[in-house]
Amino acid sequence: MSLSLITPTRRRWHWLREQARAIAGQLAPLDRWIIAVDNDRPDKTVVGDVARLIPAEQIIWLHVAYTRPEPPVGCVNRLRNAATALAPIGHDIVEVDDHDILAPYALSEIRTALAAGYDYVFGWYHQQAVVEAPPSSLSLWERVRVRAGEIADGSPLQTALTPAPGTRSRV
Repeated sequence: MSLSLITPTRRRWHWLREQARAIAGQLAPLDRWIIAVDNDRPDKTVVGDVARLIPAEQIIWLHVAYTRPEPPVGCVNRLRNAATALAPIGHDIVEVDDHDILAPYALSEIRTALAAGYDYVFGWYHQQAVVEAPPSSLSLWERVRVRAGEIADGSPLQTALTPAPGTRSRV
């Protein structure tokens, strides 16, 4: 199973470097990392740092230039869509934002879930902010159970992770 990781980015080069470090040891030989750059160009040091971590044949740089709306609504989704169109046929798509740094085992877990027949996988990553929502807001996803967890600092986190009994629906 081959994956295409889709990463939209705009002027967050320090995060892109960190994401490259997190992804580097997890890519399988046929995987691709498609980096969609929004109306900007990273400096040569960023490109060089990423290139030292990820083989050139596994990276696709997409530089997108357009007139950004004000406020910039929908820009990230446009980048994701354009990058997804560049993914090789047969690859499973993994959306990886530049600032949501993958855990060391993330791609392995994604492969395991996809191989088990799940259509959609989302889950743990290191993040800088947590948006908390009341459990009632998750009731819209009736076929998904909510499992409570904790963030490193001990604060509660609720994440939809596990399919409800008797379903093979989204994780």
